[in-house]
Amino acid sequence: MGYSSAGSYQFIKCVCIGSMTQVWQGYSSLLEIPVAIKMPVEELKHDHRVLTALRREYAIGREIHHEKIVEMYDFIQEKGETLLVMEWVPYQPLPDILSGGLESYGWRVPQMANDMTEAVACFNSYGWVHRDLSPDVFMVDPETNKTRLMEFLFAQKPNRLWSRLLGSDEVPQRGRYLSPEQIRGEPQDQRADIYSLACILFEMTTGVPPFAGENFNQLVHQHLNVPVPSADTINRNLTQEFSKLLKQCMAKSPSERPYSTHEVHNALKEMKIFNKTPEKPK
Repeated sequence: MGYSSAGSYQFIKCVCIGSMTQVWQGYSSLLEIPVAIKMPVEELKHDHRVLTALRREYAIGREIHHEKIVEMYDFIQEKGETLLVMEWVPYQPLPDILSGGLESYGWRVPQMANDMTEAVACFNSYGWVHRDLSPDVFMVDPETNKTRLMEFLFAQKPNRLWSRLLGSDEVPQRGRYLSPEQIRGEPQDQRADIYSLACILFEMTTGVPPFAGENFNQLVHQHLNVPVPSADTINRNLTQEFSKLLKQCMAKSPSERPYSTHEVHNALKEMKIFNKTPEKPK
């Protein structure tokens, strides 16, 4: 289906289509700025779970304001369409950065890791647990390496009654990054996000995920039962201090992880990730 405008928003082009939503580059004639417009994919445009998730994402975004987290502008439901209007961020998706291989992006890692951890720490400080952290929810400025959190469709409060009222008990399927307690369907706090974030940082700094099961069931088994490998045995240029932090953050039991993402962020600021900082490719 083609789109041209909705209210004061013009559609320019579709930039991303996922399993649940699609994102368009747009323009606000009222604000006179470019915007991003997120909406359900055509076959889910009346799906209650998707519409509830978009409404929740807008409400969370209006509550949280931080330079490392995308801004939410508007939520529209009219003529059978549901639109979430947010800040247009002309960055590069983190998966695209990682696809070039560690040698191509290693020099970017310190800035990206700091920004990602700061963004999640801020998000958690408002009482929200993201529950779906993966490279897909981050975007990177290819010039400055500044990195921002772009999506939080599955976020919930640790209070289970609150999450049921908001309809966010569905478990995301990004198996590489799920915490053990999320897999088991247990209550989650920010320590679940610490686990998922550490999985991403492990992959960013070694070039491989901590667990590489061939299917979802294998990944679930590995997250629940297989010891976390030491990142510095895979990439010898990683400091032992950083590798130890990752291992602590990916402990099977939440009680053995750092208490908060702020604690992780503060620790990361005080340590070196690499023994020798990778050089920017010429």
